[in-house]
Amino acid sequence: MSNKSVRLLVLALALSCALLHGGMNAQEVARADHMVEQWLSLERQNSSLESDWQTQKPLLAQRLSLLEIEKKQLEAMLNEKSTDSSEVEQKRLTLIQEQSELEVNQDKLTQGVNLLLGQLSGLQPLLPNPLLQSWQQENANLTESSLISEQLQVALAQLNKLAEFDQRISVVQQTLFNPQGDQVVVKQFYLGAGLAWFVSLDGTYAGSGQVTESGWEWTFDDKMDSSEISRAIAIFEKQAEADFVQLPLKLSSAGSR
Repeated sequence: MSNKSVRLLVLALALSCALLHGGMNAQEVARADHMVEQWLSLERQNSSLESDWQTQKPLLAQRLSLLEIEKKQLEAMLNEKSTDSSEVEQKRLTLIQEQSELEVNQDKLTQGVNLLLGQLSGLQPLLPNPLLQSWQQENANLTESSLISEQLQVALAQLNKLAEFDQRISVVQQTLFNPQGDQVVVKQFYLGAGLAWFVSLDGTYAGSGQVTESGWEWTFDDKMDSSEISRAIAIFEKQAEADFVQLPLKLSSAGSR
């Protein structure tokens, strides 16, 4: 028998005994009936609560279990996020360091290119005219807004052209002023970038040219054999068979070639 049934049975017996002994008047009986009704109501509420609890208990237990799983998942996500944040921060610091190194290298490159461009600019007055024109064409590709990489590319191209010119024979047609001040059309025979000879188209004039500290100097020489120069040019232009040619070499006292 349940505790609830025992309580109700005790209460019923007590009321019965009181009625049997005639110890209660009508008012007391009514009050006792009211108490019994209150007890019954409380017992019904208690039974309803117990029934609801038995129904809700598995659901609540399941919900608590799900909440516990979700809690563990959130904790794992937070730990992973913390790890990811540390990795991102490390990558950020690495990128900042690399950027700083790149900026330092960029500054060094800029200084080196500016120095090289200055040296090449000072070299231009010493260049043979055809080579100078080639350099000027390269410079025409630059503007005030040109990147340092573009400036470096032009400088390297100019150095490459200088090396190529200095390692070959070149023949160009130019106009010179003779000692009388008249213009004479000549062919210039360059041996590298530092020595040259010339002869007029009709063979009347001949001479030599060489680079000095102040630039190129062209000297007319009546004693020079213009036919040898003309023959050297003809061989170069494949208008004559290859043969040995003797060209005069004049060394100045200043040490020019």
